[in-house]
Amino acid sequence: MKSFRYFTVILALAAFASCSEQNKEEPEEKPEEQTSVFSLNTSSLEFDHTGGTQQVSVTASGSWTASSTDESWCTVSPASGNGEGTLTVSVTEIPDESEGRSAKLLVSADGLTLTVTVAQRFNPDIFSIEPTGIALGPEGGDFEFTVVSHERAYEITIVDPWITEVSRSGNPFSGEKVKCRAEANPNEQGRSGVVSVCTQDGSCIPVMISQSGQIAGANILAMRFTATWCGYCPYMDETFHKVAAQQERFVYVTFHASAGYPLYFKPSDTLCKSYSIEGYPTGVIAGWKPVDNYTDTDYTANKVISVMNDFSGKFLCTAASTTTATLSGSQLSVSTEIRSTTAETYKVVALVLESGIIQAQTFFPTTGGTQTLSDFSHDNVARKLLTGSILGDDVEVEAGGTKTLDWSTELDGSWNTDNLSVLVYIYRDYGNLAKYKAKSKYPNNYIQNAEIVPVQ
Repeated sequence: MKSFRYFTVILALAAFASCSEQNKEEPEEKPEEQTSVFSLNTSSLEFDHTGGTQQVSVTASGSWTASSTDESWCTVSPASGNGEGTLTVSVTEIPDESEGRSAKLLVSADGLTLTVTVAQRFNPDIFSIEPTGIALGPEGGDFEFTVVSHERAYEITIVDPWITEVSRSGNPFSGEKVKCRAEANPNEQGRSGVVSVCTQDGSCIPVMISQSGQIAGANILAMRFTATWCGYCPYMDETFHKVAAQQERFVYVTFHASAGYPLYFKPSDTLCKSYSIEGYPTGVIAGWKPVDNYTDTDYTANKVISVMNDFSGKFLCTAASTTTATLSGSQLSVSTEIRSTTAETYKVVALVLESGIIQAQTFFPTTGGTQTLSDFSHDNVARKLLTGSILGDDVEVEAGGTKTLDWSTELDGSWNTDNLSVLVYIYRDYGNLAKYKAKSKYPNNYIQNAEIVPVQ
C-alpha cells in the first residue's frame, strides 16, 4: 500500500513537470547592436620651412568631409570621402620673414568634427640686411638699415671713426632697425665707410656707406622784395649793403615786385607767390628763412648775419657755378659750368642784374614824415631772366661731374652796360634735411650757392 503511494506522487510530479515545459515561453532573439566608427591616426602635423606633403588616415563607417582653415598655404585633398581613406596635406614654403604659422585641418562625419593642428616652423637660416648700400650728403646725419636674423645672434663692427652706432629697435626675427650716425664731411672729396654685421658663426654682411664732399666757401644769396613807393624799403637796402661790406660770402638781388611802378620785374610775381610775400620790404635768406625790417639797420644787419651762420651750420654745399658773361654790341652771351660733389638734379636760375640805377624812392625817416629821394641808387636790380623759369631749370649732374649751360639774349639799350652783371644761383631739394625747413609755405628747396659776375 505504501509503494502505491510513492508511485502516485512520482507520476504527479512527472505530469507537473511535463505541463511546465509545455507552458514555458521561448526567449526572444535580440537584434545585433550597431556602432559608428570615426577616427584619425593623428591630431597634429609639423612641417619645416620648406613645406611639403604629409598624410592623415581616416577611419569612418560612413561619409566624411575635410577642409583647411587657411588654404592660402595649407591645403587638403580629397575634400570628401566614404569609409576609410587617406588625406594628403600640402604646405607651401614659408616666407623668410615669417616667425612660423599654424592652421587646422577639420574632418567631419556624423555631426562630429575631429581636428588636426598643422604647424610650420620658421626658416632658421635667415640672415639678411636691407639696404646694404647707403649714400649720404656732406651734412652726414642719421641713417638706418634693417637686420633680420632668426636664430643667430649678431654683432656690429665699425672701424671708420666718422660713423657710430646710435640705437637698435624692433625684433631681429621680423626686422631690427639699426640706427647709425655719420659726421659731416669737411672735405670736397667724397669718402666711404663700412658697417659690418656678423653672426657668431662667422657669416658677415657689409653695409657700404658713401658720403659726398662739400664745396667750401659757398655764397649765401639774399632776396629783397621792394617797390619804389615803399617808404620803409630803403632801410633794408641799407642793411643789405652793410652786410655785404662785412660778409664776403653775402650776395643779394633786388626784386621790384609792384606792377605799374618803375623797375617792376614781372617774374617776381611768381616768386612772391612761392614765398608768400605779403608786403614790402621782405628779405629772404637762401630761399630758407625770412628776415624782418627795422629802422635800426645795424640791428637788422646782425639779424641777417645770425641767419647766415645758422644756415651754414645746417646746410653744406654740394654744387657751385663758374660763370662768364660777355657783351658784343647789345648781344649778351653767358656760359656757366655747374659742378657737383654728388649725383643730383638741381634747379638753376640765371638773371641779368643792373646796379647804380638812379630812380626816385619814397622814404619814411625816423623823424617822421615822408620824403622822396630823387637821387636814390638802386643796386643788383633784377632786369632779365635767362633761364626758362624764375623757380629754376632742372640740371642733372653726376657725382664729381660738371654740366655746362649757355644762354644768349638781346639787352635793352637803355641799360647801363657798365653796371651789368649776371647772377646764377642753385636750388637744392631739402631731402633728408627737411627737418630744417624754416617756413612750411616756402618751396621744397633752398638756395645752396650763388655767384654774381660782371658782364665783360
